[in-house]
Amino acid sequence: MISPASYKSSFKIPSSPSTTSAMVSEQPAANRITVNAAEQDDSIEAVTVFQSNRAEIKRRVNLDLKKGQNHVHIERLPSCLNGDSIRVDGTGTAVIFDVVYHAPSYSSSSSDDESVTTARRTLETLQKERDVAREQSQFLASYGKTLDSKNVNIEDVQRFLDIFGPRQIGVAKRIQELDVQIGKASKELDEARSKAYQDKQGEKRGTRVTVTVLAETDGKAELMLTYVVSNASWTPLYDIRAAIAKSPEATSKMMLHYRASITQTTGENWPEVALTLSTASPQLGSTVPKLSSWKIGIPALALPAGQGATRTKQTAREVAMLDLEVEVDDDREESDDDMGFGLFDGYETYATPQMASRKAHVATAGVLSATFSIPGRSDIPSEEGSHKVVVAVLDLEAELEWICVPREKESVFLTCNVINSSEFTLLPGEASVFMDDNFVSKSRIE
Repeated sequence: MISPASYKSSFKIPSSPSTTSAMVSEQPAANRITVNAAEQDDSIEAVTVFQSNRAEIKRRVNLDLKKGQNHVHIERLPSCLNGDSIRVDGTGTAVIFDVVYHAPSYSSSSSDDESVTTARRTLETLQKERDVAREQSQFLASYGKTLDSKNVNIEDVQRFLDIFGPRQIGVAKRIQELDVQIGKASKELDEARSKAYQDKQGEKRGTRVTVTVLAETDGKAELMLTYVVSNASWTPLYDIRAAIAKSPEATSKMMLHYRASITQTTGENWPEVALTLSTASPQLGSTVPKLSSWKIGIPALALPAGQGATRTKQTAREVAMLDLEVEVDDDREESDDDMGFGLFDGYETYATPQMASRKAHVATAGVLSATFSIPGRSDIPSEEGSHKVVVAVLDLEAELEWICVPREKESVFLTCNVINSSEFTLLPGEASVFMDDNFVSKSRIE
């Protein structure tokens, strides 16, 4: 194991300058190792995505160390990397002395924008000039067709041809030259846009981490770099598929497809990584909030004139009882929500066999959070789109109830109360309701 350095504050004072020079000459020169992280995204071992716009990355770095001090510069890490979250572990006969975080330097993109604007204006100018040349060529050709041989003598025709021929040839050559120039200008515009895009993408990977490692001998070593980045999150999605019992003796079933929609624009791709989803909310750099005092009492009521203190006491008791009833109702409603429920419109039975899907397992389930490990390997590139993975497919028993309020609406509503008997925590999220493989409505699990 690579062990962290134990810093000692012991120094020796040399007895003479010759002794100092001998000690310096014996110290081997530091070895510099540069690692381009953008070219080694496939070295990312595991990713844990949180709901609170955070993700923890574990990146493996393989090194060839030289005897003595080695400065390992890991470049082009995500610019959204949190410097306080960096941890470095490793294997091999070496000692980690220091880890330095270098924040990204954001350069102004005005120069790139100006180059794109200049290239676009040059292309537009050449295109307009070519349009004018084409109009001239069309005008000369049209004018030649207007000549009437009955009214024009041979001398006039000869003079027209002497003027028309060289002019038409010159215009045709100019159009050819403009076509070549437009092709070059279009290529320059594409290159300017590509450079501006690359610079913009490069700004997403401007962080650098320097690790100083002291090796006793030459050999290979492996570092495990762990850090937290922002611009990554996941949200739960649900598909509720109901199967209504055809007889009172039968039991209605509900199949809940639990999915996760993952988005990440960190600048680094996550190819074939071990993916974990966490419901925890890491608060980097936050402080514990302080509670202020609350004043509890019965609010004063404005009574009509002529009513005395007895009425005031009675009204106060009624207000207190009313507040208590409201609180109890709220608690009861919240408890019902915790049990889980769905709303269905329809009466047909859903019985289509489902294909088997890979199912995540609950890695840890604590009081405050849960962690879901997605089986296999997941490929999550850095882009604006969302990527959906299956967390679980749950078969749950449902208690159905038909409700109708004809005074307000003629429709009959089918409500479903479901107890989550699985080990998976159902988080608030959008839900699509299906009945007999037909989309019924959009709902939400709170």
